[in-house]
Amino acid sequence: MSNIFGSTLVDTADHHPMLRDSVAKLVGSFGRSYFQDVVKRHAKPVELWNAMGEAGFLGVHITEEYGGGGSGLADYNVIVEEAAAQGCPMLSLVIGSICAPIIQMHCSEALKKEWLPGLASGKKRMSFAITEPNAGTNTHKVTTTARKNGDGWLLNGTKYWTSGVDEADAIMVVCRSDLVDAQGRHQLSLFIIPANAPGITRTPIETALHVPETSFTMFFDNVQLGPECLVGQEGQGLRHVFAGLNPERVCAAAINNGISRFAIEKGSQQAKDRSVWSVPIGAHQGIAHPLAKAYIAVQQARLMT
Repeated sequence: MSNIFGSTLVDTADHHPMLRDSVAKLVGSFGRSYFQDVVKRHAKPVELWNAMGEAGFLGVHITEEYGGGGSGLADYNVIVEEAAAQGCPMLSLVIGSICAPIIQMHCSEALKKEWLPGLASGKKRMSFAITEPNAGTNTHKVTTTARKNGDGWLLNGTKYWTSGVDEADAIMVVCRSDLVDAQGRHQLSLFIIPANAPGITRTPIETALHVPETSFTMFFDNVQLGPECLVGQEGQGLRHVFAGLNPERVCAAAINNGISRFAIEKGSQQAKDRSVWSVPIGAHQGIAHPLAKAYIAVQQARLMT
């Protein structure tokens, strides 16, 4: 697909155009038809994911010490956007922007060594569970609890719209701890739990949008957590969680920018190729002006991302 958007206005580093080209070539070699076939078969884009891992694209935001590229969020955003712009919007890439930064900034050395190399290569997956029926990023309403039990905790509660659990090796869960602040509010804690831990059940959520990633309602019934499951410090989860939520918001914008680019590219091409009475329909203002306005809006969104 031709690229009418370019990268000069939006790229913040000299190597970004080259990175965009590399991602576009790799993902474009699979293409929209591959992605549509995966969705149609209710399968997963495993081949594309593995190829991106082998190319080093999945871990550019993870430090080199743990197998990543060490280049940060700006490069990762380029990858997320460019994959979507090739007709392969992968929610798994957005999920990947949450857990790795939290682990990198707040976890023990043991957890970093256990998880970061695998997340960087794509050989390990981690899902993120924060949303509840009555709570999202308004975390003061979280009701899932982790109560002290010996040297560990018992996890109980429900999470909603948890995506990619069926592909994950583990889940990072946001929950209320026994610790309270000066106002008597329960403090948040984060835990990394094996996705198949006893006491975890899940129900897929039916959605009108057909994508490879499945979202689930998660039920935690007396799930035993050892001390090694704790992320950072107990009761400091609110501080820890934004190390992942902030990048996730930016990557969510990036994937939508990519989807928008793909749609406008397709629309622009159709406006050129489709002729009525020997005149391309794009020559008519009723077609050209809305496309131009959409193009400007997407470029503005990219500049703000």
